[in-house]
This record gives sequence, structure tokens and C-alpha cells, in this order.
Amino acid sequence: MSKKMKKDHARVPSGASHGQTHNFLSTNLPAAILVAALLIFWQAAAMGIDAAYILPSPTQVVVRLWELRGPLFKAHLPATMSVVGIGLLISIILGLGLAVLMDASETAEKALYPLIIASQTIPTTALAPLFVLWFGYTIWSKVLVTVLITFFPITITVFDGFKSVKTEMEELLFTFGADKRQIFMKLKVPAVLPCFFSAIKMAVRYRSSERPSVNGWELRADLDISAGE
Repeated sequence: MSKKMKKDHARVPSGASHGQTHNFLSTNLPAAILVAALLIFWQAAAMGIDAAYILPSPTQVVVRLWELRGPLFKAHLPATMSVVGIGLLISIILGLGLAVLMDASETAEKALYPLIIASQTIPTTALAPLFVLWFGYTIWSKVLVTVLITFFPITITVFDGFKSVKTEMEELLFTFGADKRQIFMKLKVPAVLPCFFSAIKMAVRYRSSERPSVNGWELRADLDISAGE
């Protein structure tokens, strides 16, 4: 009897492993097939055009990346990641602070909300040269551009998350004797966490999409930073 139980226990990991493999394939196989199809189409189109300056093939891109791996991964990638990291950190602190302040005070909401919306009406391409003039060709001019782009989705999304908390739940906790701090920590913070992580994803996507608009200024700054090192 004990031998049979040992055999049954020995079979469980194999079945579980097979199930995990099947789930992994069923989840990622469609995306892998689509990526492969796009790469094949890209390669065929590049070979048909036969002009690398118009449409380089995937293999040419990979070869060129390998040739430039030194400056790309030792100079430009660390410079870019440091800008993004510092900018996102400042945006998270600023965005959360503004969202909490507007949630806590209706007066602050009326005063700050229009200004936050108005900050996004000015094109980044118009502000980037000013930041360079104010801060020079340093990392901080690019960090300020990052903050300007990324703090908005964090602030608005987290603030909307605070507003989405049901009033009935707040009144119930207040009836049980909870104060404002306890209601904030035990009700609002857990409720707003999904909104916060969604805001982070949005901020990163906004930062990536806006990068070409200030690419000329950032490239000059990258070169100056690398030269200074």
C-alpha cells in the first residue's frame, strides 16, 4: 500500500509540470506565432525593397546592434535609464502627493485640478528647448521633460481611484469609530492600488511615445554627458 502511495506521489509533479507547460504554451504560443509572422514579413519586405536606408531587415538591425553594443549598453542605455528612473521616481512622489492632497481637500482640488490639466496643453517640443536653456545640456533638463510627461497620468488616475471608493464604505467605517487616517489607510489605499499600477504602466508608455519629440535635444545631452564622463 505504501509503495502505491509513493508511486502516486511521484506521478503528481510530472502531471503538474505537464499542465504548467501546456498552460505556458497556450498562453504564449499565439503571440510567438504573430511575432514570427511579422518578422518574416518584415524580412521579405526589406529584401524586396533592397534599400537598407529605407527599410533595414531584422538581421541587419541585429547585426548593427551587435556592432554598436559597446556605446549602446555602456553609455547610452545607462544614461537613458537613469533619466527614466529619476523622472519616474519624482513623478510618483509628485503625483501621489497631489492626488492625496486633492482627495483630502476640496479647495485644493478646485485650485490644482485645472492647473494639472493645463500643464498638458503645452507641447513638449515647445518646452524642451526652454528646459535646455534653463538647466543646460545636463541630465536634469531631460528629467524635467520626463516628469512633465509622466506625473499627469499618475496624478489623475490615482485621484480618480480615490474618488471611486464608495461613500457607503467610508460611512460604515466612520460608524464603527474609524478616523480619517484609518479610513484612508484601511479603505482607500488598498482600493487605489490597482489604479496606481495602471498609472505606472500608462506613464511609462507616455514617456516612450514622447521620446522622439525631444530626441534631438536628448541626443545632444546624451553626447555631452558621455563626453563629460
